[in-house]
Amino acid sequence: MKCENCGAEVTEGRFCNYCGSELPREGTTNIKGNNNTVNTINNYYSAPEERNEYIEPELIEFIPKDDSFLQREAYIYIIIVALLFLVYMIFSILIGRLVLGYSIIVIAPAIYFYKNHKEHKQAFYDSECKREERINRINYKREYDAWFDSLSEAEKQTELMRRIVEKNR
Repeated sequence: MKCENCGAEVTEGRFCNYCGSELPREGTTNIKGNNNTVNTINNYYSAPEERNEYIEPELIEFIPKDDSFLQREAYIYIIIVALLFLVYMIFSILIGRLVLGYSIIVIAPAIYFYKNHKEHKQAFYDSECKREERINRINYKREYDAWFDSLSEAEKQTELMRRIVEKNR
């Protein structure tokens, strides 16, 4: 900006570095009349805002939970079914023949344990997917906020207007 008094180029500040006269803010107009000069805006020139440095936010790393307990659970179910089968075989030997009606003692728990384990495993992996999704949303928000804070005021206004237009589409 040029000083109106001496014509020197001034980059920042409210006063000229060479002659010391006050500088009007950019975009102001002076109204002359009755030998008086009136500044229509009482704000003064200031240097353009500096851009903040982009600071990388601390992101949360997604670490899957240990699913080894699912394997132990499966082994426990196998052991229970094997023990029930062993009891059934001992019972059959004591009676002297296989009793088909009592085979339900082995078949029913085997089916129950299989279904229960399958549902439990699916619920575990579903909860892990939801947890990962939530962490990704948090990380995206942190990155966006850090980026947005690094913008100058004019760029922030432009970004906000762009988001409003996108939202209203």
